[in-house]
Amino acid sequence: MRIWKLSHGKIKHFRGGLRDRLFERRILTIGEPTNWGTREGWQSDHFREIGLGDLVILSYGPVVVRLCVASGGVRPAAGFPGWLERKYVAAASAGLRAPYAGKRYNWAPNANSTCWEVPEPEWQVLERLILRPYFHLTVDGARAIARRAVPVPALADPAAAVREGRRKLVQHLRRERNRRIVALAKAHALQLGRLRCEACGFDFERTYGSVGSEFIEAHHKIPLSSVHPGHGGKTEISDLALLCANCHRMVHLTSPWLTARQLKSRLKRRGRRAPAQVPGGDSRTR
Repeated sequence: MRIWKLSHGKIKHFRGGLRDRLFERRILTIGEPTNWGTREGWQSDHFREIGLGDLVILSYGPVVVRLCVASGGVRPAAGFPGWLERKYVAAASAGLRAPYAGKRYNWAPNANSTCWEVPEPEWQVLERLILRPYFHLTVDGARAIARRAVPVPALADPAAAVREGRRKLVQHLRRERNRRIVALAKAHALQLGRLRCEACGFDFERTYGSVGSEFIEAHHKIPLSSVHPGHGGKTEISDLALLCANCHRMVHLTSPWLTARQLKSRLKRRGRRAPAQVPGGDSRTR
């Protein structure tokens, strides 16, 4: 379980009673992208990272409003292009209405940030400055409320087993990709140097030798469902991003998809590279 701060602070973005309606409907939202310098990346990426059952302290600028528990996944905000939203369960309402005026941490209500994680080493500071004065809760008490409000599925039994292998005839229609543009994109990248993942920099040939030569996956930035055959349905090299198998899987896990730039920013912010493992399948054909 992680703890986050989210601000619905700038009233110019919430005119016409919108902020009150979001409060009533228990919806958290953020504009995409919401930036915090180049080192920290996009705060809309932070918003995407909020997990099921995580605690979120909702504020209106420096005014602490509600303690929330994330209960739904990220989705495009209905009727507001360029915004993201997610549902939550209300855990507690602030009993103190005085604006927060304490020390300015990145996650503090008076900080110039929209969505920020509270690092675990600072949870006791959060308890002293926010949880106790505004909600009369300890960190442990808040986490207990979150677990009751949004139960997270228990770990699966490692001894569990299922039957597989039954044959089944399946018929369906699918939109086709043209593999020639993938080959052209890879050839173009090789002309400029080597095939490296645009998000994490992973190089298959450097890691695996000749077996990894010219091995990379091509991510189509535009979903096929958005390609209209009546307008030509053309895909250019610039419409592709060359990614390792792990990063390719990751960009498809959110809706809308993450861009290679956003994933790269996220990896940089967390100080990590993608692990050197490759899901099955020959990506030369993708």
